[in-house]
Amino acid sequence: MAQIEDPPCSDLQRQLTLFKCGRTHLFRVRTGIHESALPPETKEPILLPQSNITELFILHVHELNHHCGAEQTLIELRKSVWIPKGRSTVKRIINNCCFLCRRNNAKPFKLPDFPPHPDYRVNKPNHPFEN
Repeated sequence: MAQIEDPPCSDLQRQLTLFKCGRTHLFRVRTGIHESALPPETKEPILLPQSNITELFILHVHELNHHCGAEQTLIELRKSVWIPKGRSTVKRIINNCCFLCRRNNAKPFKLPDFPPHPDYRVNKPNHPFEN
């Protein structure tokens, strides 16, 4: 669906060595691990372009993995899909869209510096009951 809305440009096709799968008619990425014993969806992941569907999929994988960090989410994503600029996209989505992670990673409120005490509170009076 995301590939239909935003098909990859020719520069991206050349850079990522994309090809169209015969069965699904989706663009896949040729990786350098063809000879490995990994599953075929890991060897040739599906390309997910920048779109709202991709953002929702990233959040879904992030939540399935119990709100793990951006690196672990990217590792889980790369088992089946390839996202251009993946690391920065995953970081941006997690930091901006996952409210639970935003709340857990929030910095505490920084109190402002206390002002100095006024002179009449610091200096000792000469006589009692002068103030």
